[in-house]
Amino acid sequence: MSNHTDEPLLVFLTLAVSSIVYLRGFLSETYFDNDRVVCEAGILKVKVLKRGVSQRADLILDWLEAASASILSGSLSGLCLFVGEPSSHNTNEAYLFELGNVSSIHHENTNTQLYSLLRRLFVFVQGMPRAKNTCAMSMQFAGSTETDPGRLFEPATICNKLLVDGQFELQNCGSLNTALHRVSITVFKANTNPPALAQANYLDPFSVMDEQPSDISRQLELAAVNASGDTQPEAPPHTVSDPLESQDSSLMHSAVSCFSSPSSAPPK
Repeated sequence: MSNHTDEPLLVFLTLAVSSIVYLRGFLSETYFDNDRVVCEAGILKVKVLKRGVSQRADLILDWLEAASASILSGSLSGLCLFVGEPSSHNTNEAYLFELGNVSSIHHENTNTQLYSLLRRLFVFVQGMPRAKNTCAMSMQFAGSTETDPGRLFEPATICNKLLVDGQFELQNCGSLNTALHRVSITVFKANTNPPALAQANYLDPFSVMDEQPSDISRQLELAAVNASGDTQPEAPPHTVSDPLESQDSSLMHSAVSCFSSPSSAPPK
């Protein structure tokens, strides 16, 4: 169990999630403060959610506080931010933050790591099409049975999944190494207007934790080929892999509430 504060990790989570919310258009610039990540490589402008000006911003910050508490207790192995239709467990986008222990000393400056990691994240996210007006954002945790994310989360009975076809994209943005943890971020983007398929392959983002990017890419390539090839008309949809079957000690928690994009309801 860890009871030490990991400030660089918590700063990264706040900057990354704030920027995703901003870049995907869930909250306008009014609800953010401006900040910068400065290192020898350059200066990166970032957005940071303000507290006390929006119920939506406060909800996300509350999610992050719950995640931080579980990280510091040593019980959290990953968290994922989802963007998709609020009534469906098939999501359009996923942002997976995978946590682990530091295996070796990392000599690169923390700000340099933050700059590189966030810059790759921004470039990929800015190239994505605008999120649909009907989309909502939610969060799930993965951790040990000791994980207690508090009142905002409840045990998950269903995992959010993404359709894997020829338009599916995955971007590993890299990792941040602190004195206590290693956190990596992977972005998943599914086809938002898929054709009707006799057989569909779905991916649970948590299922790729602990896998190498090359192995993940190969697995997804095979799934996309299978989805586009000849299939039996009555073949049921299935998941590429299921972490709940292979990780007996894992427990999933989902946010009790989510929020929709601002164009479908005015920010509060």
